[in-house]
Amino acid sequence: MKSFFYAKSNVLNEQISIIEELRRGLLLKAISPKEKAKLRWHTLINRIHYSFLLVDKPAPIEIIKKLFTNEGKANLNDLAKQIYRYKKALDYLYQNWLVTEKQVSPKALTDLYKIAFDGKLMSSISELDEALKYVQINPEHPIIQAALAQIVIYSLSPFSVDNEHFSQLVFLLFLYKSGYDFRRMVAFEEYFFHDRLNHKIAIDSSLKKQNLTDWLDYVSRAVSNELQKTLRDIDFKGKEDIVNVNFFELNERQKNILSLFDNPDNKISNKMVMKRFKISPVTASRDLSKLANLGLLLTIGKGRSTYYIKV
Repeated sequence: MKSFFYAKSNVLNEQISIIEELRRGLLLKAISPKEKAKLRWHTLINRIHYSFLLVDKPAPIEIIKKLFTNEGKANLNDLAKQIYRYKKALDYLYQNWLVTEKQVSPKALTDLYKIAFDGKLMSSISELDEALKYVQINPEHPIIQAALAQIVIYSLSPFSVDNEHFSQLVFLLFLYKSGYDFRRMVAFEEYFFHDRLNHKIAIDSSLKKQNLTDWLDYVSRAVSNELQKTLRDIDFKGKEDIVNVNFFELNERQKNILSLFDNPDNKISNKMVMKRFKISPVTASRDLSKLANLGLLLTIGKGRSTYYIKV
């Protein structure tokens, strides 16, 4: 691994203070369940859309929308499969890494990579371990640690393909680990894409000089700006609907399905919903898929072994 160094500039310290204030505002913001589902849906769609654009893989919003509203799952092309796998990786991060004292290990990175991508590990485990020790040895602020992890893993390029795309997941991994999921309502990828020239300059300059200060300043400003945008969108309901408004409405049966998860340890299958509500397999599947697409449930497994847990 290269010998990187960084300093905590006045810009970085100021932006971290602003981020903390904005984060408190977002966490305390009163949001109805329907509006929360709507905001999380928009964030998911934008996160995937812009993360793919950042690596020059256009994934049109309309295609992503159809995939996650049960309109386009037959005969999936390569892009659709990649989108599904990326979402699965996002779900994995939320389920397994949100607020944990676990250290991120080389195995954690390789496990995450295998969920989303198909390449092979090219670096040694010791190289990955060294990179992770550099990121985790000091108890830095979560924004700093996540930004360090992203650029260090990007620089190392430990896998045969998709290292840049993977580094975006690593950024989220370290944020989630410290509880900085921002209620899953903020898509930093959107800012990075629209400001992609400065984004590239910050990365290239930092790697060339092996001084990561500029990158940390840039990421902190990006997070601050995107948080402010999110809070404005919530206050003014500025998000344009990209699906029919009825998509966010739950019928009484779907609400009752959610009540089955009052015990957080419950795991619900399609068959259990069929029997409980005396409905067909297709209807049960449609209800559970909608709840999962809205971010209210997580899908675990596949095929007949699929079950759902509460988010």
